[in-house]
Amino acid sequence: MLTQAQSLEQYLLTLSQKRRTGELVVGSAGESWKLYFYSGRLIYATGGQHSVRRWYRCLRRYSSQFSSSWFMGMRTPDDYWEVDFINQAIQRQYISLEQAKAVFQSIVNEVVLTLVDYPADDVQWHPNRLVAQQLVFVSVQQALVRSQKLYRQWQAIGGDHLTTLLPHELPYLSPVVINHRGLRVHLSTAKYDRLTRWMQGNITLWDMAAQAQRSLPEIINLLVPLIYQG
Repeated sequence: MLTQAQSLEQYLLTLSQKRRTGELVVGSAGESWKLYFYSGRLIYATGGQHSVRRWYRCLRRYSSQFSSSWFMGMRTPDDYWEVDFINQAIQRQYISLEQAKAVFQSIVNEVVLTLVDYPADDVQWHPNRLVAQQLVFVSVQQALVRSQKLYRQWQAIGGDHLTTLLPHELPYLSPVVINHRGLRVHLSTAKYDRLTRWMQGNITLWDMAAQAQRSLPEIINLLVPLIYQG
């Protein structure tokens, strides 16, 4: 159990070092997250406000052939449906093992990135509770190092602009263009047209990075200064 003197990051490392197997449930402000460990490594993670969007985005990013018709005839349990759907897609040869590995790893890394500084109110550990995912095993330490590196990158990019945001909030911003005239001054016509299609308040910076096939820091580098200009 997480103690008052222990951060969530430290607790994740403890579970890894002790080679724990089971489910970690993290709760705060009405949101719940679930991280699944196998012998100290992460095999899946889900939860938060954008869990379905995250799953769909990662699946689309690493399997360009994705089609909604894949859902036809698939039966998935209410619990763990995200993993079960991908497993069935592999069995039906809709996606390759390598694509599935990339999807699972991307989802886990995104959740860890979100939770590194997350203000957890409730943390519960359920030993030996698993999901059916044995394709990829993510190192907790490497995922945390990657997350901290990304934080430093976008803090360097955003500077004073990011002081009003917690790090885990930034990738989930869904910006809206208010000052169209001012935005047009700073951008070419092509970039302006693309950004105004994106910045309508219905997709996040994560979504934009996936659609543009860019890294999250690249999207932040492009958009954060523009967001604070209106």
